[in-house]
Amino acid sequence: MTLVRTRCTGLRCPPALALVLCVLGSLLSGCVRVAPAPELDPAALVALKGPAVVQVNSAEGAVGTAFLLGNDGLLVTVAHGAAGRRGLEVVTADGERHAAQVIYSDSAVDLALLQTTPPIQRPGLSLANTPPQPGEAIVVLGNPFGLGLIVTAGIVSAAPGAVSRDGRLAALLQVDAAVNPGNSGGPVLDRDGAVVGVAAATLSIGQGLGFAIPARAVAELLAAARIGQEAVDTPGGDPGEHR
Repeated sequence: MTLVRTRCTGLRCPPALALVLCVLGSLLSGCVRVAPAPELDPAALVALKGPAVVQVNSAEGAVGTAFLLGNDGLLVTVAHGAAGRRGLEVVTADGERHAAQVIYSDSAVDLALLQTTPPIQRPGLSLANTPPQPGEAIVVLGNPFGLGLIVTAGIVSAAPGAVSRDGRLAALLQVDAAVNPGNSGGPVLDRDGAVVGVAAATLSIGQGLGFAIPARAVAELLAAARIGQEAVDTPGGDPGEHR
């Protein structure tokens, strides 16, 4: 009988048994390596998801960023940038201009929904199914200083509640990607291009202290808007330095 030495166990045994032992050994000792998760590719994400991101302007000038969610033309942004503003319009990355209005806003979570006239005809983004973990790579798309679509990359630094247990910061993701003035309302994307958060604020007392509203809050806002729950249209207190 031919005997072979298995790579996983070091035992000499018949080939068929060796194969079985190697498979079992791989499960216990990592003999067979699991393929690593794909690396985040900011350039690919910008090319695929950038068209869904728009600049938000008002009669006073550029006020932030918004993004299309789903395929019904709704845009998500932050309440502190859009609610109560006159002459809202959004500008796409390729220069299209659309008049916009706030159709639902909740200052408690600092989120607002916009609708444009005419509706923007292009695919929107989707929300992530699970919250990101600390250390997970992300990108932030936005229009800082009204300069047009810009991408910054980084990681999720902390989950909601890890940095502060009190106040509005407790509900936000912390990220180390740059969140500059005008980024507010921009999507925070994972490596698959799903929205894990909405850029909202930064703390100027340090570096790499950006904050984002979790995607879960966006889903809850959409649900509230669909059932006609009463909304609050006046921005609330400052959770940090709004961007």
